[in-house]
Amino acid sequence: MATKSEDLRAKEVLRKITPYLRKNDRILDVGSGSCVIAKNLKNRGYKITLVDVVNRSVYRNFRPVIYDGEKIPFADNHFDVALLITVLHHTQEPIKVLKEARRVAPRIVVMEDLHKGFIQKYLTFAMDNWTNRRFWGNPHTNMTQEQWEDIFKKLGLKILDKNIHRFWRFFTSGTFYLERINK
Repeated sequence: MATKSEDLRAKEVLRKITPYLRKNDRILDVGSGSCVIAKNLKNRGYKITLVDVVNRSVYRNFRPVIYDGEKIPFADNHFDVALLITVLHHTQEPIKVLKEARRVAPRIVVMEDLHKGFIQKYLTFAMDNWTNRRFWGNPHTNMTQEQWEDIFKKLGLKILDKNIHRFWRFFTSGTFYLERINK
């Protein structure tokens, strides 16, 4: 079962991402982690498939398809929207993961911890290690808002909407609603 903090986080994430989802969308949750967000979406009537490199689900009967972190095991355009919720900074090659999401879905929702400057960057790393209880092996490929927006543009992803906000006084998070404009 999900912890109280996981449930609270899921509610906050859902508040930010559900405006970008339609009830009939085929949704892919890339890097589903504990699966708490995906389970909440399913409980609200969304059709969702999960992929991750390991199974960290807190639910016995709700598990991701395990993949190699490189090639998402679904056909081109198999989904309507891909969710990348605080996952890209946990990957060695976030651009490859984004390209794969773009291949399987024309719309993408990216939520990432952002930083600006040296101090905020390392505070973000420390906070991420603490909240994930993962103190080694995390590549911390976090970027600034400007870096992400430049990557989206280079990958042919148009920003339809974005929400940048501060939390816990020192941290910044960005939610980007993207649409593939070319293949």
